Amino acid sequence: MTLYSLLTAAHGRQLLNAQGWPATLNVQTGDCGDRLEISGVLSHQALSDLLPALASCHGIDAAVLRGLQLLCDIYPLQGTVCGTVCGGKPAVRVSFESFPDDRMMFRQPLCEVLQASLTACLTRLDADAETILRLTGAGYEGANIFERETRHFVVVGEVWDALPEDVQPDEALIAAWLHEIFCHGSTVLSVGLVVFQLYGMVRMAELPLEEVIIIRPGMPVRRWLPHQKLAQLADRVRRQVDHAREITASFTS
Repeated sequence: MTLYSLLTAAHGRQLLNAQGWPATLNVQTGDCGDRLEISGVLSHQALSDLLPALASCHGIDAAVLRGLQLLCDIYPLQGTVCGTVCGGKPAVRVSFESFPDDRMMFRQPLCEVLQASLTACLTRLDADAETILRLTGAGYEGANIFERETRHFVVVGEVWDALPEDVQPDEALIAAWLHEIFCHGSTVLSVGLVVFQLYGMVRMAELPLEEVIIIRPGMPVRRWLPHQKLAQLADRVRRQVDHAREITASFTS
């Protein structure tokens, strides 16, 4: 899973929670910010719990709200919602498996308020997803995070898409990363260190950083780059150079 997908889905969950939506909804993303989807099933209890929050945000008439809550309490309604954003345009569908004939006057208001709420969440998520995409690496547009050149080699920091192998973030850590992005404008990255031999730009060795790196605006490389990792990378290159010397020794003996 990429950092972008992980953080965008988590942020979508935050937006849904703020609107009172249940945890049964799923948030799915494309890897490159090209598609967002929120979908799931709403039980009659979830609908009943959701209505007061929607009423405060979308101005449902008090009489209509009471009628909808009574409807959800009496009948085992089950709704399905699916909202997508593709190309900046949200599209939301709401459907019910069954709806009592004598309560059809409530169907349209219920569908409209669910569509309005989910559309608002998707619109906000679509805008915020662009920020997440940029600050999880896309903003570098393929450029290196940093470069350090010696006589024969260059060390670079690359943005890697996948999470570091041993990183299994919990909700608190994911929330902290999102806070860094939206409150501090920090980049939140998976970083790989790579050494190239300048002659021919041969990729000699690489080493992933074991943690997700947070780089606040203006932060120098020395503040976030673990120096022991550079030492480990240098050792790998030395071993490769020594091995190459052993292989080519027969040409000079």
